[in-house]
Amino acid sequence: MALISCEPVSTSETNIKANTSQGLCVKCKLRQLSNSAKSDTDIDTRAVETVAGNVKNITIALLDEQKNVVNTVNQNENDTNFGKINIDCDPGTYTLICVGSNSDAATTVSKGGIISFDGNKIKDCFCKCQDVTVSKNKRKSVSTTLNRCVAKLRLESSEIIPEGVNYMNVEVSGVSTQYDAINGCGVEPGVLDKNNIDLSPLKGAKLDVNIYAFLPQQDCKVSANVDFIGANNESLYTLLLSDFQMQPNTESFFNGDMFVNGGADGDITLNTDWNAPIGITQ
Repeated sequence: MALISCEPVSTSETNIKANTSQGLCVKCKLRQLSNSAKSDTDIDTRAVETVAGNVKNITIALLDEQKNVVNTVNQNENDTNFGKINIDCDPGTYTLICVGSNSDAATTVSKGGIISFDGNKIKDCFCKCQDVTVSKNKRKSVSTTLNRCVAKLRLESSEIIPEGVNYMNVEVSGVSTQYDAINGCGVEPGVLDKNNIDLSPLKGAKLDVNIYAFLPQQDCKVSANVDFIGANNESLYTLLLSDFQMQPNTESFFNGDMFVNGGADGDITLNTDWNAPIGITQ
């Protein structure tokens, strides 16, 4: 990948003292996985795309040898030269963490390279972690390609959302709400709550909702409890999906009857279009 020359950009920064003649010039791209991909071992054969039009925010963090964050730069899609970022820093060896997401707010990178979303509102997310060395009075150019680091649960109903269903709550167990960029996995298994998902935009249509999560390992068995809520906070329909498979960069896709009393019928598949679907059978 060719190195690039960078121009100053509009950013929100947390700076340390530094000589502005030295530091890093980072260009970010995304590796979008498709059905043409053979397997995770063939990652370099997959299409690489620009960040513009694919993510809303980029966060660049520099960590020192003790894994403390010494500099953070945030960029959003409206900034000039989105995806090209200058970082000023003192000479030394650093861990460089680049995060791109579709969240409306920038992600946070904390000590140890832990990535989190405000309020655990996880969206489609890409990440790259690498070591870099900055020399005195030199600006180092770095081209980096971010890989998707989330898994997706897609819930699609086979019938139209009934009248009176106003919103839904989703609880996913066995996933992570934070991501360890250095070790490339979710921090620890737990519960991700997605509450008060407004269904009014889908009135008169079938349900189609995406839930994003980090995973504590490459192949996980997780469970999801879905509750459809009506007026006065009344639970109208529930759906329980038990011990289905989720993998990073993979869509676990459920399609079936959801709005029936006494349970629901459907299947879950794994979609590696992202990387193809893992099936879920209730």
